[in-house]
Amino acid sequence: MKEKLNVYLAGGINKLSYEQAFGWRIKVTKELLKYGINCLNPIASKDFDKFNSGGKFTEGDKVCYWRDLFLVKQSDIVLMNLNNGQSTGTMIEKGWCDVLGKLVVVVSEEPIKHPFVYEKAIIFKTIDDAIEFIKELGNKNE
Repeated sequence: MKEKLNVYLAGGINKLSYEQAFGWRIKVTKELLKYGINCLNPIASKDFDKFNSGGKFTEGDKVCYWRDLFLVKQSDIVLMNLNNGQSTGTMIEKGWCDVLGKLVVVVSEEPIKHPFVYEKAIIFKTIDDAIEFIKELGNKNE
């Protein structure tokens, strides 16, 4: 029996619109589920209406940190969407990936210049290209 791949969906959340924070995650999840690939979404259980005026979820910073670290550890691949800007949390997750030996797939329309990212990630310009790559890996896992 094949083991399903788990893909953690990393990217900015705070101070983004609903579409910016959720839209790409919903698209990726729907597409990869068709191929039996699980998506671990750090905001799946969050209610967008629980944002405070500063653009942050009100669940507490410790909850975010430990939940996200747990999900990164559970993942086989971390898909990082940097098209809405680089967030501090996303870059911390990138560091966790390096320490834990996780495959990182980055989506960025802008050139990645920092060697900590471009030397230790597979980089695509579009979400669709990243999805296709991950689907291919899922097929090889059969």
